[in-house]
Amino acid sequence: MKALVIYENNLPNIKLLACNFDSIKVASFKKDNAADYLPSNPIKFSHEGFDFISKIKDIKDYDVIFFSNEVLSKEVASLYAGKNALGVISHVSEIKVHKDNSLSFIVYGWGNLAVEIMSKTKPTVCILHSSTSKDKYNPLTIDLIEVSNDESLNLIETRYQNIDDKIKTKIAIGIGLGVSKDLFEKIFFIAEKLGAEIVCTRPVSDMGYLPYEKVIGDTGKEIETDFYIALGISGSIQHLSGVQAKTIIAVNSDPNAPIFAKAQIKINDSVERVIEGLFQWAKSF
Repeated sequence: MKALVIYENNLPNIKLLACNFDSIKVASFKKDNAADYLPSNPIKFSHEGFDFISKIKDIKDYDVIFFSNEVLSKEVASLYAGKNALGVISHVSEIKVHKDNSLSFIVYGWGNLAVEIMSKTKPTVCILHSSTSKDKYNPLTIDLIEVSNDESLNLIETRYQNIDDKIKTKIAIGIGLGVSKDLFEKIFFIAEKLGAEIVCTRPVSDMGYLPYEKVIGDTGKEIETDFYIALGISGSIQHLSGVQAKTIIAVNSDPNAPIFAKAQIKINDSVERVIEGLFQWAKSF
């Protein structure tokens, strides 16, 4: 069994994979990283990453291609899988090799829920949910693959994601697209009175309402909290994968919002009305 691990900055813990595979190779999007396959120029965009890994010799002979839990890495995983008619399994925490050499992957959800997904394609494309390796990788040989940078695009800013970066707080208020911008001032006031951390979904940050550092989920940080008050958040797995909360209090006007299936306290009401009620309560302190 052969596996290829692809990363940008955070090399996944290869020791967690080694017991299941006879051979593991590593490819990096950065020329100055330690890997078996390196690009001639640093990879900045997903289509450059696709070009790079497509040129890796015998890449389709690998049983699994693992991508790190980083923004660029996940974009390349989706692009490569899409162009090669391969499925993508996200949030993979464990791998099982069966007697017939078939593979299955364990994906943990909320609480004690875990799903075992069988592989139907070769190679199988996976995005790991594991932590970064603390050990330095030492390749026996290095293949330098010639790739061209896209001069038609200008990279203005690079934001590196640290998947070990976790927000820890007693109370957190999460803001989703179901919250209008004119309610933010009241939410900040409520958070101040509660001593709560304010976080958000990725689309809220993309619209410029809150900084990227406040994003929780696949493309942001994780949060560990006793109480998570989710305002106007639909409840996609991309966001809730980053939420570790003892109690989720969900406020949403849509009775079919997926977050209600995960929440311990469900408030199916107007977000505006609930925020106004909390605001009046907070003013009484």
